[in-house]
Amino acid sequence: MRRKWMLPLILFAVFILLAMILPVPDAEETCRAYLSDCGYETDTTVNAEPVTLPKAEDRVWQDYLFMQRETGFDMAPYSGRRVIRYTFTILNYPFQGPVFANLYWADGKIVGGDIMSPALDGFMHGLPLDLL
Repeated sequence: MRRKWMLPLILFAVFILLAMILPVPDAEETCRAYLSDCGYETDTTVNAEPVTLPKAEDRVWQDYLFMQRETGFDMAPYSGRRVIRYTFTILNYPFQGPVFANLYWADGKIVGGDIMSPALDGFMHGLPLDLL
C-alpha cells in the first residue's frame, strides 16, 4: 500500500525541482527576439495588456483568423480566450507614419501577431510562424 503513493510524490518533487531549475522564457524578450528574427527593429518601450479575443462567430475576427492561417498561425482555439497582447513600435518599416507589431501570448508562447499601421492609408499583414 505504501508504494502506491510514493511514485506520484517522487514525480511531483522532480517536477517542482525541474521547474525551479529550468529557465522560464520572458514573454517580452521572446517577442522582441522573434520580431528581430523577422528583421524588425523595435523601440525600447512595449505595451503589454491582457485582452479577450473575439468569439469565433465575429466576422472581422474570421478575416483576422484567415490572415493568421496564411502565415501558419492558428488562433482559432484562442477565440473568446484571454491572452496578453504585446505591442511594439517598429522603427525600420519602409512606410511613412507609425508602424506597430502586435504579438499575442498564451500558454507560454506566441500564438499569433501582425504588423500594422493605423494611418488612413495604413495596412495590416501577418507574421511568419516558421521563424519561431
